[in-house]
Amino acid sequence: MKIALYGTNENMLKKHKEKLYRNIVALDKGVEIFCYKDEKLLKKNLKEYQIVFMEESALNKFEEYIMNNPNRKKVTLTVGKEIGTFFVDDIYYVEAELSRIHLVTKEGEFILSVSISKAQEVLEKEGFVKVHRSYLVNEDHVVRIKHRIAFMDNGKEIPISKYRLKDVKERLTGK
Repeated sequence: MKIALYGTNENMLKKHKEKLYRNIVALDKGVEIFCYKDEKLLKKNLKEYQIVFMEESALNKFEEYIMNNPNRKKVTLTVGKEIGTFFVDDIYYVEAELSRIHLVTKEGEFILSVSISKAQEVLEKEGFVKVHRSYLVNEDHVVRIKHRIAFMDNGKEIPISKYRLKDVKERLTGK
């Protein structure tokens, strides 16, 4: 699917394109997004696109819908009186640090006072793999494995322990 964005503010176009890539392309790799500042050029190529946004208000509403889509899976991590709810497809990986975790998502990094084993109980059912005593990765965000490193689609390289390598490869490749 091809999406065209039109606007005169180049910074706003880039911001919307990045937001759509994070939220749509992560779910559907067949989506391409193009930005136009020239309305005549857009009209000339109009037949190439399935969706065209020419008003920022319409684009904002579309982004809001995508972010709040009821079909997106959520997980809730409870820490004492604290409750954190996250979209599963937004989480890249979890890194342990002492008795807390760093939950790295598309929206940023969250530090939660929960053990990695507790996070593993919740996240394993949602497609997360423990690749190291300090890391859980979302298998949907692993681009490739080389030697003992999992390369994530956000650019992060996660170490895989020698002990877990065989299981991780089997789980991620299905072999």
